[in-house]
Amino acid sequence: MEKKKKQNLFAKSKNEAQGITLIALVITIIVLLILAAVSIATLTGDNGILTKAQTASEKTKQETEKEQIKIAYSTVVTDKMEKGEKGEKGVTAGELEIELQKLEPKATAVEGAEEGKIEVTFPSGNKYTIDSNGKITGPTNEGSGGSTSQGVAPEVKVTVEKTGDNKSIIKVEVTNEVETVDSITVTNLDTGDTPVEVTVNGKTGSVQVEKNGTYKIEVKATTEGVQKTGETTIVVNVIPVTFTTEQGKIDVIWVNKANQKIDAPLVPDTLPSGMKKVYWEEDGTEKKEGEAGFIESNWYDYVAGDNKNDTKTSKWANAINTIEGVESYFVWIPRYAYRITYLTTDGQVSGYCDGDGIRDLAGNKQPATQNLKEDKGIETVEYNGFKYIVHPAFEGNVNNGGWDEDLQGIWVGKYESARSTATAEDAGSGTTAIQIAPTVKSWVDIDIGTMYTNALNYDTTKDSHLMKNSEWGAVSYLTHSQYGRNGNEVSINRCSDYITGMGRGTSTTAYKYSEAEENQMYNGEFGQLSSSTGNIYGTYDLSGGAREYVAAFNDKVDDNDYETKYGNSFAAPTNPSTKYATKYLSKDDDSGPPTYERYYPGDAIYEVNTGLTTAWFRDLSFFIQLNNPFFFRGGNCNDNKMCRCVLCNLRRWKRLQQYFIPCDFTRCVENCKYF
Repeated sequence: MEKKKKQNLFAKSKNEAQGITLIALVITIIVLLILAAVSIATLTGDNGILTKAQTASEKTKQETEKEQIKIAYSTVVTDKMEKGEKGEKGVTAGELEIELQKLEPKATAVEGAEEGKIEVTFPSGNKYTIDSNGKITGPTNEGSGGSTSQGVAPEVKVTVEKTGDNKSIIKVEVTNEVETVDSITVTNLDTGDTPVEVTVNGKTGSVQVEKNGTYKIEVKATTEGVQKTGETTIVVNVIPVTFTTEQGKIDVIWVNKANQKIDAPLVPDTLPSGMKKVYWEEDGTEKKEGEAGFIESNWYDYVAGDNKNDTKTSKWANAINTIEGVESYFVWIPRYAYRITYLTTDGQVSGYCDGDGIRDLAGNKQPATQNLKEDKGIETVEYNGFKYIVHPAFEGNVNNGGWDEDLQGIWVGKYESARSTATAEDAGSGTTAIQIAPTVKSWVDIDIGTMYTNALNYDTTKDSHLMKNSEWGAVSYLTHSQYGRNGNEVSINRCSDYITGMGRGTSTTAYKYSEAEENQMYNGEFGQLSSSTGNIYGTYDLSGGAREYVAAFNDKVDDNDYETKYGNSFAAPTNPSTKYATKYLSKDDDSGPPTYERYYPGDAIYEVNTGLTTAWFRDLSFFIQLNNPFFFRGGNCNDNKMCRCVLCNLRRWKRLQQYFIPCDFTRCVENCKYF
């Protein structure tokens, strides 16, 4: 009996122990669940550890991005100061992006909606704004809900299908995974036509085109709330054409000394001793730096046109250089790179001239231009899928017509040169001093060697010299470009008295100064049509007036020894090219057609030649030979078929060339000396 009670008691104790164990387990689980909930809240809540860590990480990223903007902005500002620019024009988006692209992660920069502000976007999607004082605001995020998704850039595939009726269809397809294709835009880069918005069908789109040319396809697509852009280019030969250089258009992009594309031209803020900035008001009133009413922002405005219409709106920077009381006018030609698109007579694209050579639409280089001399110092700049040629006149390579170091621009004589004592009635005498001014008689009947010497002596403190062939080409190309006459022809100075700055006549014949009307003067309606800009801000006398010799010479001497007789101050077969004069290679003999293939890129010879003796606008064109060792440019008042792109040479020495001053305005600020 006692034993049975003990067994029951033991059983009861055992059951009670099991019950306590189960309760403890349940309680433990509940406690653990509570602790887990607390831990999760601690980790992921608004004030959670993980959230705080993520926030801290994002803030660190933002601070890093802001620091990159500061570094890039400071670099641009410092660089401008070292170059003598005082920031009057401010930091541009292009300049800022160049520096941002040197840092990781790479960011892009565009001009903001508000004037003076730049928008900077990082791969994270964070977007910042920096103002003209360097103040940074932001970020905002391009993604929805503050997402840090980088999005997906669309990969673009383009094919061309010919329809058989002188039309083609450009078919566009996004080949990678994106959520939405927002837009497809197709632009003919060669014609300047308005971009076409293509109807999007899922991830594809197509458009019919009727013109030859290089087409740019831009696709915008959104993924995870972030819009990205993808683009490509393709050459379309809609209408089969035979390659021709009959006519063309010249596209120019501004570049810095590092040969990087920039948004605005490099123009000196400060000029050396003896030079002053000058501009003209709407009523023609001349305003000089230092005078009452001079407004700095009115000095210049290099305005881009459409390369079709003669807008006459670009204002190139002008300056007056004074020597012993005599004022001479100069025009600033900023450093640039160029590309030529050749057109047929009916406007169809037939080929190109750029860093890939002179070639047809299929890419076949023309036989005479295989030697573009890329291995001899020709520099190129990539833009819009093309290789633009940095004009050799600004490069530090004397063998291609350049200087002894890279230049950021050149000052070019605004008019043909005259004696310092010349007037409209009298050519002057008894002096070798020069003036470059409107409405005076050009200096004619002078040999090229004397021209060369007088030019060097004009202003030795600024390294003045006789214009070289490459420098004439630099002026010609900028004149023909979207920043000049937009492909329209410069009028001829028809004044037979060789008066500077005059315009065309009422007919195709020359006229005397005494017969001229007011609108034919340099500031008149017809006179300004003889300017490189179609207004008073350009260079004059590029077409007509008196013929202009350039500092270039043949590498061989003929039996008449013309080089020694007329150009002994700089020209001799044994002389090399220098920063003041360029040697050209002649043929082995003086028979047969001219050897245009011996051109230098940018000198406006072969690149604008249309035949053995013709160039654009049907101008006459000849190359130097043994009996014709020197070039002259521009024709004279009686030449109906000579213009700024012309190349011609005769043995009669006509007149003193325009002078120009090359300039590195970093050195100008430091020591007031031009190089």
